[in-house]
Amino acid sequence: MKRLGEGEPAAILYRVTDGKSTTKTKLSTVVLPEEILAFEKEYLTVLRTQLASILKKRDKAKERRVDKLLASSRKKLQENNGKVLIKGSKRGSGRRKRMRAVRRAKRLREERSRQ
Repeated sequence: MKRLGEGEPAAILYRVTDGKSTTKTKLSTVVLPEEILAFEKEYLTVLRTQLASILKKRDKAKERRVDKLLASSRKKLQENNGKVLIKGSKRGSGRRKRMRAVRRAKRLREERSRQ
């Protein structure tokens, strides 16, 4: 009887479950050292196909709307020569909006100075 680590390299045991709590499906297989690369290649192919259906799809329409809003806010700043039209008080609920506008104007002025 051979002991582990003597002679030839030992095989690898892979165990996989489907991750569901009830009626969990369990699979296991033993892979020989010379077949590891081929096994991992096939396993990753199967894994990718399964994950593709689970992953969240990108909402391209939402991305376009956000890009359009950002472009319009940049255009407003350009029309005002980079000056921020301050609406509301310096403190309170409008402060965050005002500070964002100040930062946008600052970035716009920096971009113009570089050009």
